[in-house]
Amino acid sequence: MIEPLPAPRTTCYEGNVSTIVSTEMLLPVTCDHCECDTDFSLGVLKQLSRISCGHCGHSRHFTAIEFDVLKLVLANAGFHFRD
Repeated sequence: MIEPLPAPRTTCYEGNVSTIVSTEMLLPVTCDHCECDTDFSLGVLKQLSRISCGHCGHSRHFTAIEFDVLKLVLANAGFHFRD
């Protein structure tokens, strides 16, 4: 009779799994004026420069506080990027 060999015990480690995202990743930003979304790369948002709506042309600064909230939301979803 052929007996199967016992499989080695594997250890499962519980922990956070994260994905490092590229600065080219596009994220939608909703316009305060027309409420339409325009996609901006993470690199553009990281520069904290002026962003313009692709629909109505309204422009504004993307603030450091908004960027910190964005990083927090991405981290909670398991995404991280290098500063």
